[in-house]
Amino acid sequence: MADGGVVMADGAEVMADGAEVMADSVRVMARARRPGVRGRTSAARPSGYWRTGTGLPKFGYFNLNERLSMKLTKMFPALAAAALTAAASGPMQAQEERGPFPEGWQVRFDREGSSMEDLSFEVMPPGMHVTTGPAMIAYHPDSVATGDFRIESETFLFDPGRRREAFGFFIGGSDLQGPNQRYTYFLVREGGEFLVKTRSGSETGLVQDWTAHPAIVAYATKPADASTAKNVLVLEARGDRLSFSINGEEVWSGSRQGLETEGIFGLRVNHGLNIHVTTIMRSPAG
Repeated sequence: MADGGVVMADGAEVMADGAEVMADSVRVMARARRPGVRGRTSAARPSGYWRTGTGLPKFGYFNLNERLSMKLTKMFPALAAAALTAAASGPMQAQEERGPFPEGWQVRFDREGSSMEDLSFEVMPPGMHVTTGPAMIAYHPDSVATGDFRIESETFLFDPGRRREAFGFFIGGSDLQGPNQRYTYFLVREGGEFLVKTRSGSETGLVQDWTAHPAIVAYATKPADASTAKNVLVLEARGDRLSFSINGEEVWSGSRQGLETEGIFGLRVNHGLNIHVTTIMRSPAG
């Protein structure tokens, strides 16, 4: 009975938090509908935020505000899972029903001649929803990481079917819309494997070939009560060393010598994937 009382108390607290989150959401959306309300930037916020220009929250912590973010994190298993399940219908929506394209972000497809009509990339709090046709990178040109830094991305993979296409992020981006694009990228794929590669122009170089690791959550092995496979990818650059971690476990480390590490960071998503990204942010190295 004592344990039952604790569970009931915790449930009551979560329900109370839920009511507060809903109230905060209504207030934010009401503010967003007011004419003339614009998003604001803050020097205190880490690079990786974008401004929608509609009063909606900046992307980086997937938050409406930091207090709401903590409550959403606490309630995520119960509430956000439902939102993510609903998001699965996103690829079938008509263009006019989609959310806004993230303001200021840019896209480059791997395959020349690919069309933006083949991509669904939209604001969908908490975060952004991406459904690819061709493989691509997406980034905000103001999202730059240099020196010692930490890049973190939280991503939810929807049912990939039999496809084992990869997704993750890149660092050290330069000339991303030109012929000499360069970056280093860190990916995971269905089956529980990760990869580290570089790109220079049209050529790619292998740093770490596809390697299985038990820290990676595959869609096929996700928890029974989950509708998506959640993975948190982190890259830390400190001095000469790089460390790539997935869900809190280091899976690769190496020297940054010879790799592109200074420059723009952003998302990389291969073809035919349906994912939700709640976080892509830079912070100081721990």
